[in-house]
Amino acid sequence: MPRFVFKLEPVLEQRTREERERQKAVADLQRQRASLEDEIRACQRAIDQEKSDLRDLLGAGGGGAVDLRGARMQAGASLHHMARAQRAVLKLAGLHKRIEIARGALPEATQPRKASSRNAG
Repeated sequence: MPRFVFKLEPVLEQRTREERERQKAVADLQRQRASLEDEIRACQRAIDQEKSDLRDLLGAGGGGAVDLRGARMQAGASLHHMARAQRAVLKLAGLHKRIEIARGALPEATQPRKASSRNAG
């Protein structure tokens, strides 16, 4: 009995490769998203810590002298972390759009491969 040979195997392989590349692109964007979310959480923890330190510093005066230089440094550190968090949030917003586009492109790569597979049988 003659064995069936799919003559368009290279086309199917190319479509499979393209689909894998798009899957990798989505996965890479997801890793970047997770990293930015971790950075935002770290900034939030740092901001909370700076605010707590500032409260302690201002409350430690007990009606006496307050270390204004230290308070200014604590406030500055808190502002630095807020700015860093804001930058990360902006990057994350752009990244979400890129993920949405990449996910939208994935079915476009899957559909031709699946159509080739169905026609082969």
